[in-house]
Amino acid sequence: MAVYRESAPRWRKRLPLIIAAIVILVVGIVGAILVSRPSNVLVDPKATRGVALDTLAQSVDLFGIEYAKVAAGTPPSQTGAPGAIRRALDTLTANHDALRASKPASFDALKTDLDALNTALSSLPAPNLDDRIADAVAQIAALR
Repeated sequence: MAVYRESAPRWRKRLPLIIAAIVILVVGIVGAILVSRPSNVLVDPKATRGVALDTLAQSVDLFGIEYAKVAAGTPPSQTGAPGAIRRALDTLTANHDALRASKPASFDALKTDLDALNTALSSLPAPNLDDRIADAVAQIAALR
């Protein structure tokens, strides 16, 4: 007795091509949406300045903690002090215009303090380091 087997529909042979076309279409639509969005979404300058000041405050605090290890004799490369002061200086440089525009005198004083803290890593013991850290924190607060 012969068994009747139904042949596959014609579209089944083209199913991979149909799926590929749908995927390409969806990717194209999503890509077009992403490209057409405005890239310069309104950024609040105060928010940007606030983030920079938070980063500066955290970096100066971390430097104060890590510098105590350097003063105790640990090589600076084995502490977080160089990274903390570098991060603070990089943040200050990257946000120069936004921070200086609000209070130039405080900005200049903060720059001087951060440069002095950076120099303190290579010249041990550093005189008045706690005063420099306190002044840097005060300048950051003044810039808020």
